[in-house]
Amino acid sequence: MSYCLATVLLLGLPGAGFAADPVSDTEVVEAASKDEEDAQNRKNVTLPDVVVTSQKLEQRLVEVPVSISYFDGQQIEDAQLEDVDELSRYTAGVFARSIGGADAHTIINIRGLVSGGSDFFSRPVGLFRDGVSINGGYEPMFFDMEDVEVLRGPQGTLYGPNTLAGAMVMRSKKPVFEKEVDFSAAYESYNTKRLSGMVNAPLSETAAVRIAGGYEHSDGFFKNDTRDEDGAGSESFSLRGQLALQPSDDFSVNLNLNGYRRHGDYSIYNTAQNFADDPWHTDQDDLGGVESEAFGQVLTMENDGDSIGLTSVTGHRDYSYEENSDVDFTSNDYLGSRFRLNNSQFSQELRLHTLDKDARLQWVSGVYGSYEKQRTRDVYSITNSYLVTVNPAFSGLGDVIRNQDTTVKVYNGAVFGQATYGLTDKIYVTGGLRYDQVYKDMEGDALNEGNAAVLSAFGLDATYNAEGKKAFSAILPKGVVEYRFTPDINVYASVTRGYKPGGFMTANVPLAEENFDSEYSWSYEIGSKTSLLDHRLDLSCALFYILMKDQQLIKLIPAGSVVDNAGESHSQGLEVEAKYRVTDGWDVFSALTLMEAEVDDAGDSSATYSGAETPYSPDVKFNLGVQHTVQSGVLEGLFIRAENTYVDSYYIDLDNTTLQDPVNMVSAKVGYEKENYSVYLYGKNLLNEEVMSTAFDNSSMMAGQTSVGPMLAPRSLGIMAQVSF
Repeated sequence: MSYCLATVLLLGLPGAGFAADPVSDTEVVEAASKDEEDAQNRKNVTLPDVVVTSQKLEQRLVEVPVSISYFDGQQIEDAQLEDVDELSRYTAGVFARSIGGADAHTIINIRGLVSGGSDFFSRPVGLFRDGVSINGGYEPMFFDMEDVEVLRGPQGTLYGPNTLAGAMVMRSKKPVFEKEVDFSAAYESYNTKRLSGMVNAPLSETAAVRIAGGYEHSDGFFKNDTRDEDGAGSESFSLRGQLALQPSDDFSVNLNLNGYRRHGDYSIYNTAQNFADDPWHTDQDDLGGVESEAFGQVLTMENDGDSIGLTSVTGHRDYSYEENSDVDFTSNDYLGSRFRLNNSQFSQELRLHTLDKDARLQWVSGVYGSYEKQRTRDVYSITNSYLVTVNPAFSGLGDVIRNQDTTVKVYNGAVFGQATYGLTDKIYVTGGLRYDQVYKDMEGDALNEGNAAVLSAFGLDATYNAEGKKAFSAILPKGVVEYRFTPDINVYASVTRGYKPGGFMTANVPLAEENFDSEYSWSYEIGSKTSLLDHRLDLSCALFYILMKDQQLIKLIPAGSVVDNAGESHSQGLEVEAKYRVTDGWDVFSALTLMEAEVDDAGDSSATYSGAETPYSPDVKFNLGVQHTVQSGVLEGLFIRAENTYVDSYYIDLDNTTLQDPVNMVSAKVGYEKENYSVYLYGKNLLNEEVMSTAFDNSSMMAGQTSVGPMLAPRSLGIMAQVSF
C-alpha cells in the first residue's frame, strides 16, 4: 500500500516526469520502507487500544461505562504478580489480603465493602476464572494468563449475587494454532523455588492443545521459636490443560481442565504486641497444617449466526480445604482446631448477544443456573491443661472436644439482560436487569464430648441439631448515561444495585437456625475514561457513593462465630488511574484512591458499632511506578522497573481496636531481555515493612489476646530466568 501511494504521489506531481530527474524503483522502495518505519515508531510510542470482555461482549475499554482496571498477561509477568493481594496494590479502590496460604480465607475489599458470611457462599467480591464463579477458595498462583479485569461497583446484572462490591474476572490463555513453548524458573528468599511452564501445539487445522502449570516450594518466612522450626513451609502445584476445536469459522469449542494442590505448615499467628516485639516469629507448640486442592472443568461453546451469537459456559469444580491450628497461640498445649471445608459446584449459563460491533444497539441476554453443596466440619479441642486454668476443680476430668458438621445446599437461578443504545453519535444509554433467586437448605449436627460438669460450666449441651430452609430473591437493575465527546473521551453517570444473599451461621450449629438477612447496596457513580496526547496517556477517574443496607458482619465468639446484619453503612471516594508512555520503552503508571467507609447505624449487630470505620479501608492508597526497556544501542534489552504503593493507616478488625500504621510497599526489578530468553533480579517489600494481614479478638478464651493475626511477607529477593520459543 505504501509503495502504491508513493508511486501515485510521484507521478501526480505537475511536471514530475519532465522537470525532475527520474526516480528509481530503489528510491521508491526506500521511501516506502521509511514510511513503514515511521508508522511503526509512532505505534511504539502509543498505548494499545485495550479491548475488554467482562461485559460479555468485546468492547473498547474507553467505551465501557464501568470502572475497570485491566492487566494483560505481559503486565502480570512484568510486575511479578503472584496473587490477588499483589494485584490489588496496582488497582484503585481495591484492597486484598491473603492469609498465609489459607486460600479459603482471602480478604478482598472493593470500595469499602468487606464482609463475610460463615457459609463461605456469600462474599462481596465475585471471583471468576474462564467464565465460571470460584467459591470456597481460589487458585493461589497466576500463570499463563491472558488478562485480569477488576470491576469496581456492583456487577449483579451480569454476574449475579455476591458481586455487590465488584468482581475479578480472570482469563487463561487459550490454545492457538501454532507451536509455543515457555518455561521459567525462579529462586527467592526463604528457600523459595518457583517453576512454571507452558506448551501449546496444533493437533490439526481445526484442533489445538495448551498445557500450563506452576510449582512452588518454600520454607516460609515465619519462625516458630517454641519448636525452633520454620513455621509456614509449603508446597503447591497447579496444572491446566485446554483443548480447542474450531470446526468452522462460526463455531468453536474449548474444554478447560484445571486443578491445584497445596499443603504446608500453619504456625503463622501471634498477638499484635508479640509481632511488634519480634516480627514473623510465633510461639505455638504445634506447627499445625493447611491443605487445599481443587479440580475444575469448563466447557465453552460459541456459535455465531448471521447477526446473533450464542455462548454456552458449563462449569464444575470440587474444592476441599483442611486447616489444623493451635488456637491458643502460645507454647502451651491448650486449644486446638481442625476445620474442613468441602465445596462442589455446578453451573450453566446460556447467552445471546449482538455480533455487529458497529450497530447502534449492543445487547446481551441470558439465563443462569447453579447448584452448590458445601460441607463444613470443625473439631475444637480444649485440653485439661487449659480447663484447670479456668477452674482448678476440673483437674483430672479430661478434655472437652466440640464437633460440628454442617451441610448447606444452594440452588441459584436467574434471567438477565443488558443493552446499550446510541441515541445520537455521542449520547448513549445503558439499561440492565436481572432477576435472581437463591434457595438454601441447611442441616447441622454438633456433638460435645467431655465431662458433663465441665460441659455444663461452659454452657454446652451434649448434642445439638439444626436445620433450615430459606429463599432469597432480588431484582438487580442498572442504568447508565454516557456522553462520548470523541471516540477516545467518554464521561458517564451510573446507578446500580448490588445484592448478597442471606444464609445460616454454619460455623455455630447451636445458632445455625438463626439465619442472617440479605445485604443490599445502591451505587452511584460519575466517571470518565480518556485516551489523550495521541494515545500516549490513558486516564480514568470515578467519583462514587455507595449506600449499604443490612451489611453482613462476622464476629468470632468462643463457640465459633456469629453473623449479624448492621443497619446501614456507606462508602464514598475518588479513584484515578493513569498510564503514560513517555517514549518507546518508557512507561509511567499510577493509581490513587481517596475513600471514606463507615458504619452509620449498627442496628442490633454485636460485631460493630455506629461510627466504626470499615476494616481494610485506608483513606488513601497511592501507587506510582515506572518501567523502561532499552530499545537500541549497547544496552538494548535492559529492563528496569520500580514502584511503590503507599497505604494509609487502616483498621483490620470490625471493633476498630487494631490499627495498621501507614506503609510503603516498594518493589523493583532489573533484567535483560532478548527475543527467546530473559533473566531478572527482583525484590519485594524492599523497606521490610511490618504489616499484619488481619486480626481478631481471642480474649474470650485467652486473656490479653485482643488482637491476633498473621503478617504479610517481609523483604524478599529473587532471581528468575525465562525461555520461550
